[in-house]
Amino acid sequence: MRVPVVVTLLIAAGAVCVAAPARAAQTVLAVLPTQSGVDDAVDAELVTNMMRAALAEQDLTLAPAPAVTSSATTNRTACQQSPIACARLVGAEIGAARVVASELFRDGGGFDLRVVVVDVKSGAEPGPWKSFKASDRTSLGLVAQQAAVQVARPEAYFGRLTVTMSPGAEVIVDGVARDRTPMFAPLQLSVGRHEVEVRAGRLVPWRGYVDISLEQLTTLPLCAPDDAVTNRCNRPTAKADTDWREPTGIAGAIGASAGAVGLVAGGGALVMANAAHETFAQTASRESYDAMRGWETKATVGFVLGGVLVVAGMTAWTISMVVE
Repeated sequence: MRVPVVVTLLIAAGAVCVAAPARAAQTVLAVLPTQSGVDDAVDAELVTNMMRAALAEQDLTLAPAPAVTSSATTNRTACQQSPIACARLVGAEIGAARVVASELFRDGGGFDLRVVVVDVKSGAEPGPWKSFKASDRTSLGLVAQQAAVQVARPEAYFGRLTVTMSPGAEVIVDGVARDRTPMFAPLQLSVGRHEVEVRAGRLVPWRGYVDISLEQLTTLPLCAPDDAVTNRCNRPTAKADTDWREPTGIAGAIGASAGAVGLVAGGGALVMANAAHETFAQTASRESYDAMRGWETKATVGFVLGGVLVVAGMTAWTISMVVE
């Protein structure tokens, strides 16, 4: 039995109508063209493309780039005045729930990329712009990718945390028990600040905040010297590291004093050498010549050795006073 052509067309039209809203519902994120100065237009285009590529890899459905660009061009006046207003207008026109806006500035020889996400669907005020630094054009693309993911999907941005403590201590992160010491593998945590609590039996627990950086291992060293868990485990070592300053200062003072004595002795030897020279000029004897040469040698040794000791001693004393 053949299906009438009209019925077939109705079924196809219904399928298109159902698919269109579904696709529109999936279009939750749009990336505005990056604003920048005239000289940085090519760099801004690179940033925009890299941000879109990075977000597409995060299982996020993006609004088509031509649609976003066309809407931004249509609302050019508003987009030039305010990136936030531009994001709201473009998001409303193309059906995006969230819109990523970005601005690119020169920062010396590098770049300062500022990014914010505008929630069009809720109408809530966006948070503060986040700044990302790129040292040069080579690293700008990678920085743009990291910036887009961090602001649009921070839960996909991870770092690692490990806690060093005597065995059996419980590690609690953001109110959830995650592990016990010794930890055989670091915890994977989203980038940002996390509240950490470490409990060890009846000891007073340690509570504090730890900042997790992208793809970096953060180590939290803890100990329990008394009746509480603490992170002040390295203070005795730090004090011992500075114990060298006092003997160094004393040795420097002694060296400088000995150098001063050497300079005085050299001056005295120089006086004697001048007297011996006058005697030699009058007598021209071998004895007066040897005496003159001997006092000259003593004067030279006194000045050289005294000068070296004074400089070295003053340097050591200065270092002991300045270095913390």
